Amino acid sequence: MGNNTINTNSNPFFLATQSIDVNNVTGDGTVYKVPADTLNNGAGWVTDTFTAVRAGVFEFTPIVSVLNLTTLHTQTTLTLVSPGGSITLFDGNLSTIRSPGNNATIPAIPWPVSLNTGDQVYFNLTVFNSTKTIGVGGGSTKITCRMLS
Repeated sequence: MGNNTINTNSNPFFLATQSIDVNNVTGDGTVYKVPADTLNNGAGWVTDTFTAVRAGVFEFTPIVSVLNLTTLHTQTTLTLVSPGGSITLFDGNLSTIRSPGNNATIPAIPWPVSLNTGDQVYFNLTVFNSTKTIGVGGGSTKITCRMLS
C-alpha cells in the first residue's frame, strides 16, 4: 500500500486507518477516543487527533467498525469533538444491525468543521448497557479529511 495522500498547505488531505483490532475498550459507557495509524502524519493527523495546519473548513468522514456487540449493547454514540463543540454523528442501536460475527459499522457521515490554525479535532466512541467487551476493528476503521475552503 502506497502513500495515497495529498499534503500541501493549500490542500490538506489524509486517510487514517486503524491497522489492528483494539478489544475491550468500551461497552460499559466508557468514552473511548478513536485512534488510527496514519498514511501521512504531515497532514495534521497523529494517532487519534487532527491538528489544523491552516485555517479553513475541513470535512471529516469517520467509518468506525465496532466489534463484539451483543443484544445488550443497545446504545452507541460517535461524537466529533472540536473547539466549536461536540457534534453527535451517530446515536443509535448498532446491535440491531450487527453481523453474525457480532460486528457492525457506524455509517459514514461527512461533516464540515470550521477550524483555525492549531485547532484540534478527534472522535469519541461510547457503547452502553453491558460489560466492557466492545472493540474497534482494525482495517475497517478509517477517518478521512479534506479541506473544503
